[in-house]
Amino acid sequence: AERVKALIPTAERVRFTSPYPVDFTDDVIAALAEEPKLCKYVHLPVQSGSDVVLERMRRGYSVADYRAIVAALRRAMPQIALSTDILTGFSGETQADHQATLALMRELRFDSAFMFAYSERDLTFAAKKLPDDVPPADKQRRLSEIVALQEQISAEVFAAHVGRRERVLVHGPSKRDPAQLMGRTGGFKTVILPAGVGAIGELVDVTIERATMATLIAG
Repeated sequence: AERVKALIPTAERVRFTSPYPVDFTDDVIAALAEEPKLCKYVHLPVQSGSDVVLERMRRGYSVADYRAIVAALRRAMPQIALSTDILTGFSGETQADHQATLALMRELRFDSAFMFAYSERDLTFAAKKLPDDVPPADKQRRLSEIVALQEQISAEVFAAHVGRRERVLVHGPSKRDPAQLMGRTGGFKTVILPAGVGAIGELVDVTIERATMATLIAG
């Protein structure tokens, strides 16, 4: 936490991303909550909603541990944005394990997620010791269900921002229309800005008028 705070005077915003869940101590959560220049956003990989799969992955935490970290973050910062990684089709994953992952997604409602199907990789514990035994068709079906659920959740989360005032750090031209600028909220959501609003590096206050499942559009 102190190392992060030491960087803050040189930056308008600092983003803390991809910590290992068990490393999220109370002082780190307090630093995130108390320092206004720290983005209220964390990418917190969960991988699976099944304790059996997490143990087989050697993740070092349980679903209950992960759930408690999310609860602590949201107590300290009710508006915090959370993204995650989800890996489906890991060695030995059953349909019940898959359903547990879907249930955890519905419960925790991540703002967004990076979602993958497991594939054997050299030099990993799983590749050397555990069989890649989930049929490819099952992996793809499960991944499709995970992606569809997350798209629904993301669309609802982003739609809830319509009507809000957001402080946006302007990053640069929009990929969709270089004539428009885009920026990021404190929760690291992409915002398309109205023509003529803001300059790169500026903080601007805008009202969100529309939303997709991945982008906010300001009026």
